[in-house]
Amino acid sequence: MLSSKEISIPYNKLLDNNLRPSISIKFDPSDTQSVLCLLDSGADFSTFPVSIGKKIGVDFRDEDPINPPSQISGKIKCKCYKVATSFYVSWQTESISLYVIWVNSDKVYPVLGRRGFFDKFKEVVFCEEEKKLIFRW
Repeated sequence: MLSSKEISIPYNKLLDNNLRPSISIKFDPSDTQSVLCLLDSGADFSTFPVSIGKKIGVDFRDEDPINPPSQISGKIKCKCYKVATSFYVSWQTESISLYVIWVNSDKVYPVLGRRGFFDKFKEVVFCEEEKKLIFRW
């Protein structure tokens, strides 16, 4: 039988003051500040506001804008950029690398979607009644 590891993360209160499935990430393990990200099993891609990218040193001047994903397009006017990004979660020492859709709008909350994040784990379980996430790898 394969051994697996698991961690349980309680939901956090987000801007609307409701408990939501979310986790804190750091773009550098030595960072003192973290970014709280909504976990969205219905989102194909991870999306972050450009303002966060600028804070961590992403130079968007060298990037070509892409068409906004369907969940964003039509709802807000914005430019989007697809840039490879790495970050850390508290329970793993290795960074997680994935492509992030950086949205030029502060109306977008940081979201971790399926591609590049969910596939790093055997299971991601949303325990709605207990208001917690379980990650197994």
